[in-house]
Order: sequence, then structure tokens, then C-alpha cells
Amino acid sequence: MSCNEILISSTPLSVFSSVPSCIPLTETDISLVTADFSVGGLIVAILMGHYSNVLGRKNAMLSSTVLMLFSPLILSFSKNLAMLVIGRLFAGIVSGGSTILVPMYLNEISPNELRGVLGSLSQISVITGLLIGALCGNYWVSPHNWRICVGALLLPVLFRLICIPLLVESPKFLASSSTTEKAMLALKRLRAKTNDVSLLQEIDSWEHVTHHAIMREGTTDHHPIGVFAFLKDPIYRHSLILICL
Repeated sequence: MSCNEILISSTPLSVFSSVPSCIPLTETDISLVTADFSVGGLIVAILMGHYSNVLGRKNAMLSSTVLMLFSPLILSFSKNLAMLVIGRLFAGIVSGGSTILVPMYLNEISPNELRGVLGSLSQISVITGLLIGALCGNYWVSPHNWRICVGALLLPVLFRLICIPLLVESPKFLASSSTTEKAMLALKRLRAKTNDVSLLQEIDSWEHVTHHAIMREGTTDHHPIGVFAFLKDPIYRHSLILICL
């Protein structure tokens, strides 16, 4: 697919005056740029479990958001295929990380009676975002302003950078990696409860569920299973086959 000469002109904003409004791409190039997003998501899906256990849910989301800044910047100022590939790779990494971290965080901060409802909000938000993106692409994006539309993605990223530091760290993560006192402080902010007994009961219920799962699997190993261990473990082989089917 070649650029039409009439489309190669400066974009409406002077900040983009040094870059062409059209980048020539072959069908193979388009396939590469499109698939690059999924490659980034696959990479982060393998690493994000360990990464979030080391940094914590809140810090993992914050660092993922910082990476998110690079994608719209690189894409909006891209001049060649390589920049498009790198920008899409960052977009895939961040999207894959959010797909894992956000449901995990919502699940860990939600009370039992609201866990299913709040957990579904993540998927609803993804579908809503896809709908908004499709509508914007259909009605607003043109060969002359596509860089402006891509650069506009910085606005929700900046909003997320402001909001994430205000979040409470997952009390479930704090209970497993730190002390019960820190988990109780986080729960007090989330539940608006001052009754330490009820908070301790909720923390004990997490430990009971974890202990029950360990006893059911017949192992005393308390460490979370990794991706490669999951693929090799015969216990999970039937589940893996069903997922692939």
C-alpha cells in the first residue's frame, strides 16, 4: 500500500510539521505492525505475575502507566516502520499488563459480596474503550490528523498517573508479603471499618483459602506457580488442553 502524493502534507499542528502525514507500508509491514501488539501482550503476560508479586499491585500499575507514555509519543512522531513497530510493541506490553493487573487488583480489594460485580467492570471497560476507539477512528481520524488522535491518548495516561498514587495497595498482597498490620490499615481505608476483629476475620479467610488450596494439591510449597512450571506440571495438563481447545 503506497501513500497517495496528495495526502503527504503537514499536519494541522506545527509540532508535527517535521514528520510526514503518511508512511508508506506494504501489506507485510501492516501485518507486522498489527501483530506486534499481540507480541507485546504475550511477553508481559509471562512476566507480569512475578513482576506484580515483587513490586506490589499498585507499583506495578504505576510503572506500567509510565511505560504507557512511550507508545503515543513514539507513534505520533513516527517517521518509518521501525518507530511504528516499537510504538505498537509498547502499546501491547502496557495493554497486556493492564489486562492482568487491573482484574487482579479489583479482585483483591473487593469484598466477597461485590467481587463478581467489580471484577466484571474491567471487561466492561475494555469493551467500552474498544467501542470509543472504533467510533473515533471511523468519524474523526483522517490521513491528515491521525498523529493528533494518537497523541491525544496521552490525556488518559496522564489522568491515570495522577490517580494511581491515590490508590490503596492491595491488602491481600500486603498480608502475603508484609505484615498483618499493614494489611489491616489498607482494609480500614477500603472498608471504612474500625472493628479490628472483623478485619482480622477477613484476613484470616484469605489465609484459610490459601491453606485449603495447598492441602488440596498435596504440597507444602507456598510459592505461586510460574508460567513455565504450569506448562510442565501434569496436574494442570488437562486444564491446559481444555483451554487450548
